Amino acid sequence: MINILCVICGQDISELRQKPVPIARLEFRPYIGQQEPGQDNLSGLEACQECYESVLKNRSKAIAQYGKIKDTDAH
Repeated sequence: MINILCVICGQDISELRQKPVPIARLEFRPYIGQQEPGQDNLSGLEACQECYESVLKNRSKAIAQYGKIKDTDAH
């Protein structure tokens, strides 16, 4: 049996009795000792259902936070 690891948490998905969530493309732009960010493109990866759920929750939180109207003391 082939072990399928979640790229996010490292858990062995094949033992979870769930279908993995395919990741078509994951792109990072890390700063690696330079002024401008680099490019790190990953493809053909898989995540477990729990990590996918966490990513969606965090994305929703980030969108909600970004969408807040800042209070102004304009009286």
